[in-house]
Amino acid sequence: MKSSILIAVLTFFCTFVFAQKPEAKTRAEDSTEPAFAVPMTNTWLNRFEKRQNKMIKIIGLSQLQKRSLDTLNDHYVTQRAILQDDKSINLHTRNAKTQLLRREREAKFKSFLTPEQIIKWNDLRKGQRKKTFRKK
Repeated sequence: MKSSILIAVLTFFCTFVFAQKPEAKTRAEDSTEPAFAVPMTNTWLNRFEKRQNKMIKIIGLSQLQKRSLDTLNDHYVTQRAILQDDKSINLHTRNAKTQLLRREREAKFKSFLTPEQIIKWNDLRKGQRKKTFRKK
């Protein structure tokens, strides 16, 4: 009698102990990023990198062009982050400055493309505009 009660209690106890979820790894254990870092999901930088990788494949950039693009994008991303963090300017001014940055980046980007790549780039941009402004 005592042994069956003891077995029932131990079974009951073990069921609840082992049924709990294992502890999830913290962000600091998985990577070198600090625990307070915000994950980069669904941000403009993440979307920017996805579009850039797709564009590199379609246009067919050489290694030298990729390095030039990386340098150009590092500068652009830094300037864009500074604009996003600057709370002293209003939204209209921030959007105008961001648009100016985009135009400067595109002009510099086109300067190291071949004429064939510029044609592919323009075709890619036309396709993006059609998707953006399609009728609903």
